[in-house]
Amino acid sequence: MKRAASHPAIQGKPRARSSSISFQRGFSLIELLIVICITGALTAMLMPGLQMAREGARRLICASNERQIGVGLALFAKDENERMPDSWFQDENRFADMMALSSGQQRSNIDPRYTHEPQFEGLGHLLPMAGGYCDSASCFYCPSHRGKHTIEKYQGQFHAQNRTPVYANYHYTGDKIHQDQKPYRRLFGGSSEQVLLTDGLRTLSDYSHSNGMNVLRGDVSVQWKADTGGQISELLPMSIPESGMQWHNHIQAIWDSLEFTN
Repeated sequence: MKRAASHPAIQGKPRARSSSISFQRGFSLIELLIVICITGALTAMLMPGLQMAREGARRLICASNERQIGVGLALFAKDENERMPDSWFQDENRFADMMALSSGQQRSNIDPRYTHEPQFEGLGHLLPMAGGYCDSASCFYCPSHRGKHTIEKYQGQFHAQNRTPVYANYHYTGDKIHQDQKPYRRLFGGSSEQVLLTDGLRTLSDYSHSNGMNVLRGDVSVQWKADTGGQISELLPMSIPESGMQWHNHIQAIWDSLEFTN
């Protein structure tokens, strides 16, 4: 009798099982460098556009701030026989300091008329803790401001008795006009030719927008004044003396270029 054939697996060596091993291929160094270069190039192309968009948004907020101040000036004038808020710095010919909300000066020692009045300055009469014609002190500060006069710096100092000046980011044109060498109280305008305030002009660092500035007119409209060829920024000093005296010619020249009228 023939022996039954053995199973092939028993007769010889066992067959090796076939196995498939998969390998994951990573980025090479050259490919990684190419990706980084492309990403950097795209970022460089997009950044100017993003910065322009952000500055455009800040400029709109700045214009909105000036419009709020304009409404505050109109309300103040309604309560004050159409007069503008008074400025002690204008009395002292310190036009460069007319960005101040409070003067830091004890005016009662200089003029007895101010014995019982708060020591607010110019636009400071509109503060919530003064006349309350503006709801918040934040409307006096531009989001594009690059100097040292920020709302964070002056937190807790928006009151009349503060012994150091508190500066806003906007430049008040004042409450007085001079005719026949005599000062007269200025009336609130309503005219699109009248300039009520501008962006800061005290020094170059107070010039919030590098390519122009917002201008508040007497009809409470806000217009953008482009700084073509740097005609405005070239007039601004890097710093001014502590007294602020004799440093207003550049401000008056800029206001005159806006067809400033009393």
